[in-house]
Amino acid sequence: MKTYENVTLNIYYTERQRAIQEVCNELNLEMFKPNYHGEKDDGGTVIIYTKDNGNGIKQVCHFESTDVNGHMDFAFLNRGQIDLRGFKDIKNKIKKYIEERL
Repeated sequence: MKTYENVTLNIYYTERQRAIQEVCNELNLEMFKPNYHGEKDDGGTVIIYTKDNGNGIKQVCHFESTDVNGHMDFAFLNRGQIDLRGFKDIKNKIKKYIEERL
């Protein structure tokens, strides 16, 4: 299976993956990459879950690299809801998006 970790030319992907992992660690959440993550038409899908504390797990949100028109674009997340261009506050934007859904 092809994975985006092998693609070094897309810095947006690398930065957002790092930021999502850091936010999940801070908020005690799990980051899950489905088995199709990195396949030809996948936008680097990542699903965020709560950790199992005995009450089961709950999906909090997901991320995919899509622009406002739904086209794959690593400069955006979730149909353009999060703009990664310029690398300004990527981690804070992702953290706010997750916290609003907790």
